[in-house]
Amino acid sequence: MKSIFTKTIIAAAIASVGAANAATLTANGGATSTYTGATYPLVSLEGLGTQGGVLSVGTGADDLALTLTTGAAMVENDRLVFTFTGATLDEDSTVTYSGTAADLFTLLGVDADAGTVTFRVTSSDGVDAGETVILDGVDFEAITAATAISVASTGIIAGSTDEFDDADATTIAAVASEFSITNGTDYLDQTSTLTLLVKSSYQVRLLTNST
Repeated sequence: MKSIFTKTIIAAAIASVGAANAATLTANGGATSTYTGATYPLVSLEGLGTQGGVLSVGTGADDLALTLTTGAAMVENDRLVFTFTGATLDEDSTVTYSGTAADLFTLLGVDADAGTVTFRVTSSDGVDAGETVILDGVDFEAITAATAISVASTGIIAGSTDEFDDADATTIAAVASEFSITNGTDYLDQTSTLTLLVKSSYQVRLLTNST
């Protein structure tokens, strides 16, 4: 009990220090996409719903990789919450995780309405600062943003709603429409132009195709 109380005090103290000790989120494993030249891939706004493909955060070759590095110690029953924006989560996702914090957390659930994936610390020894959590199996049902999908995270102190060890929102994928439509300029000009932005339409991920 004394150890847990001590770690709780330490966690709260670290949270007050500021960004220098904040958790960090690394998208796409830090790799650079050959399509975008950025550290995240480009995905199709239309592809997920139309083709029925699966877009996931995970460790597979076609997944959006995401790693959290904790910036503060966590104790038993603290919660770790990932909040996604720009896409709707599939509540039937089979979420797991790996990393140096493997087996220290238990999944509490996936909330599509809130866009959250929540874990609880179940190790009596807690979780040290600098541990990694690599998400897997977080599936999206639909893309809802016009430009990007992002994720942020926060710790919640056990038995309270107090937050600590926040990680700022990080882009995990850029979003683009596969089509560009230009309407006529006036009433007499009823023409419109449909431009296909990629050669193979309705792909979930646009990594290699171009006009």
